[in-house]
Amino acid sequence: MLIILSVMLISAGEGAEVWSPESPVQEAGMIFDWVQLNHSEWLKGELVSLRDNVVIFDSDEFDVQSFDWEDVTELHSSGEVVVVFIGRDTTTSRISVIDDVVVLHNTNELVERSRVLSIIPAKAGWWSLWDGRVSLGLNLRSGNTNQADLQIMMDSVHRTAFNRLNLAYIGNYSLVESTTIASNNFASFSWNYFINKRVYIIPVAYKFNNDLLTNIRQQHTPSLGFGYQILDSPNLEWDVTGAAGYQYIQYESVKIGHDDFSHSYVIQLVTKLTADITETTDIDISYTATIDLIDIYNTNQNIFAMLSVDITDNLELGLTFTWGRVGSPEPRGDGSIPKKDDFSLSAGIGFDY
Repeated sequence: MLIILSVMLISAGEGAEVWSPESPVQEAGMIFDWVQLNHSEWLKGELVSLRDNVVIFDSDEFDVQSFDWEDVTELHSSGEVVVVFIGRDTTTSRISVIDDVVVLHNTNELVERSRVLSIIPAKAGWWSLWDGRVSLGLNLRSGNTNQADLQIMMDSVHRTAFNRLNLAYIGNYSLVESTTIASNNFASFSWNYFINKRVYIIPVAYKFNNDLLTNIRQQHTPSLGFGYQILDSPNLEWDVTGAAGYQYIQYESVKIGHDDFSHSYVIQLVTKLTADITETTDIDISYTATIDLIDIYNTNQNIFAMLSVDITDNLELGLTFTWGRVGSPEPRGDGSIPKKDDFSLSAGIGFDY
């Protein structure tokens, strides 16, 4: 009986057709972009971008969504987009992506989907090409000691077809009985110009740092160099960069007879890893070594690590760890020498955009 039932189910399955919804795309006067996933779902809205094999789509019903490029069966743009091909050729056209073919409607040309490197709406505004996070951590104490610890962080990236701008800022402040006992600020900027999908040059980069506890009033480091993307997938990115630069440091206080500044040429080595552990949990880790070419023992090192968990589409909880090491701290005016290592661990809430 079991064998007969199995044969009947198999026979019924062979004759069954898998239902698939009809395309809702209307070629004439289309005001929405449309995307179809490999499970036949259709979404209407606005195409934000295709980068690093990830489609970012602003759905009318489900807000901003991201999909693996291989999971997208069809994609139809209502307006013109800039398509970047492998080999760095570009074209501007209204497009339809159907299975393995891209239709360029402006020229009625057909191209292979595997040649597409990225897609950006031609009408995209300057602000829409930014993404990043801003976070705030605050710790308050009162009673025997009135203390406030504040941490502010910002990390933003602006991407176009061949360029990437990176902006970052970290500020830490501690007040005890209205007296500042700790204050440090770090800011950085870099411009990456991609020669191909993996390799990019850094025509200009700049880092600023001040940290009263390590006797640094201001530190400026302009540089230039190159970078390489070791891994580039929707869930894992790993970059390494190398740069040569000039470093100028002004100290908060120095011993009598010592210069209150120093300058040297440096080499900066940086590696940065970003990974999606789960759908709602991300981790960012970066390591920087700044090597003094005049005094190699005066090598400064920094580690930044952040574990973030999504609360909503735009809000997240973050746990941040930082380590900084100054190879040769400058003695203060009273003769004391700052410690080489500084550690911090903080929690806060952030906003993604």
